[in-house]
Order: sequence, then structure tokens, then C-alpha cells
Amino acid sequence: MIASILPKVAGIEERHEKYRIRPSGVTVIHQGEVYGRCPRATVYDRLGFEPAPMPGRTVILLEDAGFHELLTADWIRQSPYRLHSEQMGIDCFEVPGITLPAWHCDVCHRQYGRLIPAEQCQLCRQPGNVLHGHIDGILQDIAAAETLYEHKAINHFSFQRIWDHQELPIAYIAQPCCYLIGLKKLLVELTEILLVIKNKMTAQYLDILIEYDVDKDIAYVKEMEHSGYGKRWIGERLPRLVGSAIEEWQKTERYYQQSKEVGKATLPLRPFEQDSWQCDYCLWGKTCWSGYEEEFKDLEENAELGEDFRGVLRDETVLAAEESFVKRKRKELRDNIRKWLKMMECKSGRAGPFTVETTLEVREKIDLEELYANVSHLFGAGGLEQFAKIWKDAHKKNFVETLRVREEKEDKAKVKR
Repeated sequence: MIASILPKVAGIEERHEKYRIRPSGVTVIHQGEVYGRCPRATVYDRLGFEPAPMPGRTVILLEDAGFHELLTADWIRQSPYRLHSEQMGIDCFEVPGITLPAWHCDVCHRQYGRLIPAEQCQLCRQPGNVLHGHIDGILQDIAAAETLYEHKAINHFSFQRIWDHQELPIAYIAQPCCYLIGLKKLLVELTEILLVIKNKMTAQYLDILIEYDVDKDIAYVKEMEHSGYGKRWIGERLPRLVGSAIEEWQKTERYYQQSKEVGKATLPLRPFEQDSWQCDYCLWGKTCWSGYEEEFKDLEENAELGEDFRGVLRDETVLAAEESFVKRKRKELRDNIRKWLKMMECKSGRAGPFTVETTLEVREKIDLEELYANVSHLFGAGGLEQFAKIWKDAHKKNFVETLRVREEKEDKAKVKR
């Protein structure tokens, strides 16, 4: 009755906030990889490009994260730990070169200026060049030792990747590091962060203990603990997370100023492929990739890449040849295995410690000609053409770039002469 209505209601209620620098919107470049917000999407936002409407389901997922944070805080209060200073406002630091206008913080207004009209509340007015945010709290143990507390609620697959140490949540770590800088200005001498992450699917928790050196801008990830599988030592140093975030905000501002000077959008390169999850969920995804065919046609051909790049291309050709040989060999072996199973009239079997099994997967493909032939009588004049247009519009254009590396061999005849 209401299952289909709720996401639509959430989509109607969704409002996109104007661009500002915020701790939760950091972009960090670490070891050449982009973490956090896409820098190109940030520039689109700064330039005032209209974002696509956020799907209602996504709005619900984001809203759920706030409720998970409240639930976790309630569980902490029932433990020997004490959680205090929840949602305390922090002015982390100024970001030089930012020309954003002042803005009104609704969270500060609810806390400090409730009796004052929003437009008159100076306590809630924040300068545009100051990184302002609200901490999730400060955790105090039974020995009165205190740690900055940061909470995140994420999907199962991201949760598992973090626990398996396939990737550290760099942007999530950078955010509380910014808070520690602001807290130090308030003479709150905290050095450790406890990043608590909840799996929204399984209700499992993991926490990451981080020590942050404010003066050197180095985050030392010490250990990780899982609610079901115990502790795991990490021991990894992450330098210049906050410094990188500051540089990215400043780059965004420079792109904004350059765009104003030339009268059109000046944008950074796309850091992700179109089929990446980042582009799938991006509110500026369609804007970003529209016209890419023309961009690609205009790219230079046969450019001289330099001798330094020669070794990289050589390694690629060698690995490609090895991969091709392995694939061909595996195909031969698998074809022989299939023939043997068919000859034995079985779909699974064993030979010593080895087992083999075949499964049947049924895949369906839409025959458009048959579909049109069978539904044409259901439409009136022009109805079939309208259906065909709807069907065509529902298909998303996806750009797939194919990379080929070849080694040009010298002509043997020329070498002999």
C-alpha cells in the first residue's frame, strides 16, 4: 500500500544545500588516489550547476545513517563509557583563498539561538572561509581518559572491505582530524580518535583507533576491532590528510575564479570511469559525461609520450602476452574437461583430491522485433512509436574506453640490408 510511495515522498522532501567547505565533504589525494568527494563534482557544485534530483531511496539511506548514530549513542550510554559534547560546534581552521559568503548553521541555531530569529542570530552565522562542523562526541572511559568519537553507518560491502584491510576509509579518517585541530584551539588536548563504523545490514560494529599529530599532520592508524572477530593491528601512517583536503578546497576555488574569468566552466579531469559507483551515484554524472564523445574525438593522436614511459608500455606488452597464453591454455584445458564430462555422461565428479562441477545458468534476452510485433495491437495510432521512444530513452549511453598497447617490430628485411 505505501511501499512505493515512501521513496517518492523522500525524493520530494530532499533539498540540495548550497556549496560550502565542510568536514564531511573532504576530498583527499592519498598515494595518487582520490578519496571522499569527487573534485570535479565539487567544482560543478561551486559553479552552481543544478544537480540531478537525488533518488528517494538514496535520501532514505542517508537519513538512516543519522538514526543509526542515535541508536549507537544510546547503547554507549548503557555501557561503562560516557559520551559527552555531542554535536558541539567546532571552527576547525580558516582555508586561505576561499571567497564563499557567510552562511547560517541550523545546528548551532537549534543549540544556541533558538529564541532568536535565524536571520538575526549572530552566534549561528559562520564565515565562508572557516571550516565549521559538529563533532559526534567525546568518549570517556572508566579511567576518565578521553577520545574524540566519530560515527559512520555504511553498507555491508564497504564495511567488509575495511575489515579485510582492502582499503582504509581515508575520508572518514580525515574528517575527525580536522575536528582535532579546532579542539586544540579550544585548549582541548585530545590526540586520539575512535572511528566507530556500523554495518547497516548486519548491525555489526568495527572501530578504528587513530592517533593524530596536529603539528605534523600525520594520522597513525593503530588498530581495528570487530564486534564479532576481535582486534587486528594496522600500524599505518597517513601523512598530510588535512593538508591535502585544504589544497583540494583551494583548487576548487581557483577553478571557480578561472571559470568566471573565461565565462565558461573550467573543470579538473575526471578521476573515475563512467561505470564506477562514484559516477553512478553522482548528482552531476549526466552533466559531467555529456559531450564526452566530442571531447574524445578532439584528443591528440600519436603523441610522443617520452622515453620515461617506454618501460611501462614494455611491461604491459609482456604481461598481455603472458595473459593471452594463459587464457588460451586454460580454454584448451576447460574444453577437454567438458568433453570428458560429456563422455562420462555426468555433470560433476572427482579425481583424487580434485573435484569438478558444471552448473546451468539460464539467461534471457529480449527479442525487440518479436516484442514490437506482439504489442503493436495494444497501441493506437502513434502509440507504438511512443513506446519505442520510451524504451530508447530508458537506455543509458555508456562510454567504454579500450586500451591497446602494441610493440612495433622493426622490418627484418631492412635489418638484413
